[in-house]
Amino acid sequence: MTKREKAINARLVEINASIKEDPDRLLDESLRLERRKLLIELDQIQEKRKKVRIGEEVKRLNAIYKDADTNTNSYLEGIIKRAAFMRITLEDYEDDIRINGSTEFFTQSLSTPPYTRERPVIRLYNTMNKNYQSIMRQLADALPDSLRPGTEEDFDAFCRGG
Repeated sequence: MTKREKAINARLVEINASIKEDPDRLLDESLRLERRKLLIELDQIQEKRKKVRIGEEVKRLNAIYKDADTNTNSYLEGIIKRAAFMRITLEDYEDDIRINGSTEFFTQSLSTPPYTRERPVIRLYNTMNKNYQSIMRQLADALPDSLRPGTEEDFDAFCRGG
């Protein structure tokens, strides 16, 4: 985390504490504007970092598939980009789940009691993880035979105990 991110987070904590202490402060236009600007800046910083991380993952995957033939490479290009995006997004979801947990208290209104529910990020994570596993299976199937961890004959020999 950069110094600027730490400073933004510290100021957001101050603003949120101020609002929690005095809910009428939420109506303060300058405070709301400052909070919004800080959140936008923080989001931009995190998006830049995410793009770099995705780029690094694309490079890693491209290195694995560099020996694929030209036709396969054009097919793999899109899959590799999607796989890289999914992996980085899943890592971000995992961090969020680790920090904030998998459940939260939720209420429809002030007149109904809060209840525990699964956080929406859990569903997003599970769906994306399933799709990521599928796309990685496609990539694994596209590996040249020389790079595959074992052949079907190796597996059969293993099963026969030989």
